[in-house]
Amino acid sequence: VTGSYMITAQVRWAQLVTSYDYYMAFVVTSNRNYEVMMFDPEAATSYYGVGSAFVADMDAADTATLKVFISSTGSGNTNSDVGTPTKLSGYLIG
Repeated sequence: VTGSYMITAQVRWAQLVTSYDYYMAFVVTSNRNYEVMMFDPEAATSYYGVGSAFVADMDAADTATLKVFISSTGSGNTNSDVGTPTKLSGYLIG
């Protein structure tokens, strides 16, 4: 259905390491991208979570996708995972 949608995103990273330059999460819609978070890890941590909400104008056939990115310029050799409760939701508000 065409209209305005409230989009919410929550991302939980596990095993962040300082040797990577940044971690990023964003929502890609058919009309534009919305940044959920960009994090520069100053200290290694086991978990880091962030949430975001925004209103997106969408047409009936549009999609919204949550994407995550870790910079490739760091020298880290530790796996960083996106874990539960990472989620994306949306509902029509008008």
